[in-house]
Amino acid sequence: MDTKEVEAKAEKAIQDEIAPALERTCAATALFYGMEDGKAKVGLRTPCGNCPRAHATIKQSVEVALRTLVPEVQGVVPFYL
Repeated sequence: MDTKEVEAKAEKAIQDEIAPALERTCAATALFYGMEDGKAKVGLRTPCGNCPRAHATIKQSVEVALRTLVPEVQGVVPFYL
C-alpha cells in the first residue's frame, strides 16, 4: 500500500471511528494533520484548554486505536494546536 493510501485510511479512521469515540467519552476532538515518516500527526482539542492528559490520550488511546484500524501506521506523533 502506498503512502497516500495509508494517509487516506488513517484520516478516515480518525474521522469515522476515533474522533466520534473521543467526543462521546471525553468531549475531545481528534484532528488529523497528515503523515510523517509513517506516523500519523494527530491533534487533540479538549474543552479544558491545554489538558495535561492530552498527550497521554493521543499516545495511549488514539495510537492504539489507529494502529488497530490501520496496521500500516507505524505510530502517532502528537500535533499541538
